[in-house]
Amino acid sequence: MLGLFPTLDGGGSPNANIRLMTAPEALISVSSSTCDDKLSMGVDRKADDTRGLPPSWILLAFAAVLLRFCFWSFTSRVWEDALISVLHSENVFRGIGMTHFHRNGIPVHGFTSPISVLIPLVGDSIRVGCGLTLIRVFSAFASGIAVLTGMSIARQLGLSRFLVWIAGAYLAFEYHQILWGMSGMETQLVTTILLVSIWSLNNNVGAVRTGLMMALCILARPDFLVWVGIMCAVLLWRWYKDRNQNRVWGGITVLVIAYAPWLVFTTVYYGSPIPNTILAKSVGYPLWTTRWPDVPTFLGIMVVRAIKEPFAPLGLVYGGNGTGFYSLDGYTVEFVAAVLVLLGIAISFHRKDRLMIPTSLFLVAYSFYYIFLVPTVCGWYCVPTCATAMLAVLYAIQHAAPPHPFRRNVAYVALAAYVVALVGLLPIEFRSERNIQIYVENGVRKQMALYLRRHSSPNATIGLEPLGYMSYYSGREIYDYPGLVNRETVRLLKTYPDRRRLDHMLKCRRPDWIVLRRKELNDLFYGHPENDWLKDSYVPVNEFTVDGRFFDSVLASRKNIDTDFFVFRKVLSPLPAAAGTP
Repeated sequence: MLGLFPTLDGGGSPNANIRLMTAPEALISVSSSTCDDKLSMGVDRKADDTRGLPPSWILLAFAAVLLRFCFWSFTSRVWEDALISVLHSENVFRGIGMTHFHRNGIPVHGFTSPISVLIPLVGDSIRVGCGLTLIRVFSAFASGIAVLTGMSIARQLGLSRFLVWIAGAYLAFEYHQILWGMSGMETQLVTTILLVSIWSLNNNVGAVRTGLMMALCILARPDFLVWVGIMCAVLLWRWYKDRNQNRVWGGITVLVIAYAPWLVFTTVYYGSPIPNTILAKSVGYPLWTTRWPDVPTFLGIMVVRAIKEPFAPLGLVYGGNGTGFYSLDGYTVEFVAAVLVLLGIAISFHRKDRLMIPTSLFLVAYSFYYIFLVPTVCGWYCVPTCATAMLAVLYAIQHAAPPHPFRRNVAYVALAAYVVALVGLLPIEFRSERNIQIYVENGVRKQMALYLRRHSSPNATIGLEPLGYMSYYSGREIYDYPGLVNRETVRLLKTYPDRRRLDHMLKCRRPDWIVLRRKELNDLFYGHPENDWLKDSYVPVNEFTVDGRFFDSVLASRKNIDTDFFVFRKVLSPLPAAAGTP
């Protein structure tokens, strides 16, 4: 993103002259600018004769970067999905290819975000294993750019100085804005790219840079194709109003040129530009809308999902256990935030605010997408959405807060208390992540993978659901559910749509080893005669259980499902083919 971070010549107007700076240049800029909060259709905000980034903003951005390095140093947290992606990169330099393993000589596209592998490729080219370090370093510094960009957007929207600071503080200190990026995933980079793309769209940065930002968006996350479509629609509307077609068609041309190499590579190398992870998740988990046809239940689940999933990190929640967000306040803040997001969107359309409307369109599109079209919303999906949703929250407060100074100040005090709560929870959340890494990731999942590496043959197969640590440390071929790195599993799930479950996949695939959580064993096998094949064909050989100290040292520790695993080995006698084996 160097070369894409902006500074204004002439203030915050989208019609202002633009001079782009590299990130280091932006960080040392010490001038400031302001813009008023009055906007009518087609009329840009006015700006005074100052410009640039206030030193206090730079200090906040520096605090965000420093905080992330502290998190990394203290917790050593590595999220499971980061290992799924980075193994593709490391295997390139081990001579295996950009895949987890070769199945019949064909690599599998087992990652979703291209940048989650392209950045580690640079580090692993220096020394295998450095890729995970490099993406963390990139993420830490990208957080500073995110803070500066988010505050710049807030200022452009005409928010008060206090609300601009709240926007920056949220991006700097909200726990989930830290967690996944500094655990080796691309989440922080996605958030930063999204915010810079919004800034670029609002500031007429030119065809080349607009096209490059759109290409970066899709390279960050393939589903950002929807956001790129929104960007193109906004550009077309502005062309219709302003008759400036160069940035529209020029930007689309640059987008095609910049993204085409990746499309060609994935089509040639993997056989399709569509990641296998997307196909696997689409067939492995059913949509909730297919199971709740009555209207009251439908509306109830819709509201609950909106509060607990896409907008949950706006509240006081903890998502470190990987099984959704655990509310620390009974979802009170989350509910208020979701209402304010809707209010902010509505106000932006009512005011015909051309600077806020693109962000509102993003929130509308992705709220619908996550609530209705994504079977399982992983926590890191929500982080970029909430970075923009916070802008909508503050926009609503700016324009809907009572005009009386006392009442407005009450709202400001509440926001200040909110930020204090976010910061105050960080030590507890850091401690939880450190202990999850010690007791669960290193103490259970890593040890289990190393055990299987020692006791299985190099060509052995392992069947289970949690892929990351097992594949990374065992070095064995994995039959994972729902087949993130295994096309055969995806084909199996497509063939038997009424039996899309872990137990049926294992029954058909018959791996040499099977690893089951205690809950999976209880729910799918005990008391289910149709699954007696497990005790007939496999023998239990080991159990890996978390240290008991874990439960007193982690927030919502009972929500962690990776504390107890059983390992089964296939008996040596020949086995009959399972019914329904493809």
